[in-house]
Amino acid sequence: LVVVPVVDSDDPARAWVISSRTPDRLAAAIRRAQASR
Repeated sequence: LVVVPVVDSDDPARAWVISSRTPDRLAAAIRRAQASR
């Protein structure tokens, strides 16, 4: 599982919880996307 915190204070969801067969790769892709902002 990968847990992605939601930083929008107007969003009632605290986090996205995503299941993946390759959670390490998914987490790395999310980190890369966040770093490129």
